[in-house]
Amino acid sequence: MSYEFGEERERWEYVKDNSIVKNRYKVSDRGRVFDEENERFLQPTFNLKTGFMSVSLRKRSGSYKNILMHRLVFQTFKPEEFKEAEAKKWLIKHDDGSVRKNHLTNLSAAPSSVVRKQRTQEISRLRGMD
Repeated sequence: MSYEFGEERERWEYVKDNSIVKNRYKVSDRGRVFDEENERFLQPTFNLKTGFMSVSLRKRSGSYKNILMHRLVFQTFKPEEFKEAEAKKWLIKHDDGSVRKNHLTNLSAAPSSVVRKQRTQEISRLRGMD
């Protein structure tokens, strides 16, 4: 599966989370998820609790797991950087501050203090306080 976006192709990889059903879900570097069993794209939802986009994937046990989209994309395409960030207790951040843009090119790992500062600035901007 591939789609053209200007000069670049959308890249797809299987989800690399061991608790999720193997070879069922593919994630794109553009922040989309495809369910191969049901042959459809999954629609991420805005998670009010976390303030991020999330998607629900079926676990091997049969129950479902809500996964934050930015973490799913980063973990799938940059597994070594993801493991390193986890070890340092760093967070995955949206470089432009927009939680709806889960493209790999918009994601990076950073210390939690940097991410919190960015989120505070984004919330202030959205509220018109900036």
